[in-house]
Amino acid sequence: MSKNLLKSFFLLISGINYTSGINMWQTSIELSEIYRIAIQNSKVKNIVNLSSIGADNPNAGILYSYHFAEDALNSLEGVNIAHIRPVGFYSNLFADMQSLKTQETIFSPISVDIHGFMSMEEYLLGF
Repeated sequence: MSKNLLKSFFLLISGINYTSGINMWQTSIELSEIYRIAIQNSKVKNIVNLSSIGADNPNAGILYSYHFAEDALNSLEGVNIAHIRPVGFYSNLFADMQSLKTQETIFSPISVDIHGFMSMEEYLLGF
């Protein structure tokens, strides 16, 4: 098996649950640094980073935390990086199903100015 088998990598910061009580900002910083070191040590040269709309906007609430990953990855030398900032996905609303059913409300640290949901299928098909 070739040592150069993995030439490209898809990256997504995931698993940070805002209801868990953890410090989401610090966790985003730590995960971003872990990813940066892993990519640097792996010698992968092509990265697609699934970031988020609002990563460049300090007023976007928790979505702004995605800029930590973008900054960390941008510091890598000799690595081609594409940051993709999609709008939200409908499937992300599944975690809010209980409050939607019982209170007809979504409780979220995401700014009300960020909107424009689409399905994962639409995103993958480029619509």
